[in-house]
Amino acid sequence: MKQASQPPAEPTAFEQLIAACAKAMFFLTPSRQSYASLPDGSATPIYSEQFRGWVLKQAADQALPIPSPYRLAHVLRHHDNVLQTSGAPSTQVHSRIAVQPDGTIHLDLQIENEAIEITGHTWTRTHQHPATFRRHELDLPLPVPTLSKATTTQLLAKSLGLTEVAANPLTNWLTMALLPNVAAPILVITGEARIEAARLLRNIIDPVVHPLFPLPVTEGQLGQLAQWNNVLAFDAGPYITEARKSALRRIRRGVPVRIREVSRRQSPIYETTQRPILIAADAPVEIEKNQINIEINQCDAAPLSQLLGALLNQLVGALKQIEAPIQPWQIDDMQLHGVPVAQYTTANKPFT
Repeated sequence: MKQASQPPAEPTAFEQLIAACAKAMFFLTPSRQSYASLPDGSATPIYSEQFRGWVLKQAADQALPIPSPYRLAHVLRHHDNVLQTSGAPSTQVHSRIAVQPDGTIHLDLQIENEAIEITGHTWTRTHQHPATFRRHELDLPLPVPTLSKATTTQLLAKSLGLTEVAANPLTNWLTMALLPNVAAPILVITGEARIEAARLLRNIIDPVVHPLFPLPVTEGQLGQLAQWNNVLAFDAGPYITEARKSALRRIRRGVPVRIREVSRRQSPIYETTQRPILIAADAPVEIEKNQINIEINQCDAAPLSQLLGALLNQLVGALKQIEAPIQPWQIDDMQLHGVPVAQYTTANKPFT
């Protein structure tokens, strides 16, 4: 007499959580950090709070028991171990801006999987691109660029109460801030409308919930902000210490920063976090010799969509002057408005 077959065993809570993560795709970065690509097109480290929250939401959507912190950590460690031993090729993760081997730039709109594709010929809006972007919880979508008859310089001059000659360095700084592998000079803004102007400039290319931060006390805190922001914008107050100036210069030049260890068994991870830096200061301050200094006493509302559209036109023109792929040293020979960008300060004079 045949024995009755045993019914299949119910999946364990651990197996249910693993199955709940099926919508995510997992990969390694070149620094061997484990990442998850989510259905909305964004990517995040496996050990990040963002991914933990996503896993918990998947469990709730599928009516699974809410996992304990220990069980959730076990699930994350499982995915990490699988990746670290898989031998899979690595994938580069970008923050807002990505450059391809042929020099094409992709600018993440943070609207589903959409991006702006920029070449030396034109820019277009696309949802089919090869870039992988990390999106942070406090990031905001870019203003959707629109065509404008006015140039970026004309729009900024009107909003900030400047002449077009005085607004040119701001246009150049914004352009260089969107060029990968190019260290844009530190921009220092003084004047009565410095805070409003700093927010405006940042919101054109990297809008976030909090556009300006107090200047961090330690280099570690500065490095942490560099991981979360594609542009570093600070309200520096009346004084910047020499230690903070040195830390700002290292971030601008792309010196690798130690990021938080994601698990006890892993060695520390270092990442290059070269970022454009904008400082709103109460009084003129010299952080480095090659910096842009400008005084702004007026800041009216400005059409961000038109500003970004005009800036993209400027960027297309800049890319025509740079051979692909972009190399850091080529910025020395690049000219905007007929003046080498490496020489830009207010009125093209050294800061005093």
